Amino acid sequence: MKLPTPPPTRPDEGGAAARFLAQNPAYVREASERYWSWDQLRRHPIPDRTAPETAWAAVELVRSSNRREIPFLRGRDGATFGLWLTERAWMTMLRVQGAIADPLALAEAAFGHAGPARFLADALIEEAVESSLLEGAISTRREGRKLLREGRRPRDRSERMMVNYLATVKMLARVAHEPLSGDLVREIHRSVTDGTLDERRHEGRLQQPGEARVRVVDGEGNTVHSPPPADELPARLDALCRFANEETSLPAAVRAILLHHQLAFDHPFVDGTGRTARALFYWSMLRDGHPLVQYPSLSAVLRKAPVQYSRSYVHSEQTGDLTYFVLHQLDVFARAVTGFADHVKARVRARHEADQALHRWPMLNVRQRMAISAALWEPTAPLRGPSFAAAHGVSRVTAMKDLRGLAEVGLLTEIRRGRELEYRPAPDLASTIETGPKA
Repeated sequence: MKLPTPPPTRPDEGGAAARFLAQNPAYVREASERYWSWDQLRRHPIPDRTAPETAWAAVELVRSSNRREIPFLRGRDGATFGLWLTERAWMTMLRVQGAIADPLALAEAAFGHAGPARFLADALIEEAVESSLLEGAISTRREGRKLLREGRRPRDRSERMMVNYLATVKMLARVAHEPLSGDLVREIHRSVTDGTLDERRHEGRLQQPGEARVRVVDGEGNTVHSPPPADELPARLDALCRFANEETSLPAAVRAILLHHQLAFDHPFVDGTGRTARALFYWSMLRDGHPLVQYPSLSAVLRKAPVQYSRSYVHSEQTGDLTYFVLHQLDVFARAVTGFADHVKARVRARHEADQALHRWPMLNVRQRMAISAALWEPTAPLRGPSFAAAHGVSRVTAMKDLRGLAEVGLLTEIRRGRELEYRPAPDLASTIETGPKA
């Protein structure tokens, strides 16, 4: 990633910026609302061929008058961070609220109480897999889903990362009522890194004075962030906890994002800080009464555009203005929530269509009907006895009887993999269901 150019910091010499603002309010409003960085501003046409430095100073006049200082959170050398919740930020938060308002009620109406529970369990698994892939796990999505659905023991570091993340998200739900403390942050770090670091002694341990501080680098080895000295970490962690626990007028999502940013800025651990920072986001949202936040996959969105995340972070560090990072993270959150809501609705439609056709198959029990509905939605996913038994709370004998029964009527195809049998949707499954069983 090419690092962003630091913006100029000179003041408004001779009032040129104030005059530019008065003469070009629409331009300054657009640059402020869209929150152009210095590099972006220079790439856009500037009215009257004005020097970019003057246009930037005019934009900063507007931004600085709207920014508020964030208590307890500090940058390098004790510098304060500021934040402006722009109209764009508020509109994004409204979009999030609208997207997530009804999908689970819709799912419950279509699936019954058990349906959303199964769906949410799958959503948790999806985020555990995506978060681990974001951090460098080398397993595939398919392998990760199989691992977590079957509940087997992890065989390598990548699988351990996925198991840890799923366990951590479940732990966060249990401790969401607790105030944040240094001990809790360290416990979260221990949970996400259990068995994945080069040395176990680093699990839950802050870096110490005298140790070589970690650096945050991009995929090309460029230093994106150099954290503050290790001797500041205990005080910084205390300040982070105070910010998390005190009353605030900030929206819940914004406070959660700021917790994520500050832990990433302080970078107190040798490794696993990113996973811990995302976990803090979830903890904060859960504590503020937003349990659905754990299900949309933010990591899947971040993995598609990692450079945008890094760039927003660097912009905030260069300027002390957290608005860049907050706007980016709100957009990620909105896209994840919208995608989750659309996914729920699509699953509901698929289930409805399957139910309409499956009335021609009266010999199928509820579990078999659910298996066919899932197969229609995810035709590449194999069905196996152990995972089917665990998902439906039945014995393996019953699970295999169900799956064999579906193969016998032509809805699944039985395949032997060594000692294991797996079942996949029959070719043209949808048309087979529509046609009905053979006489």
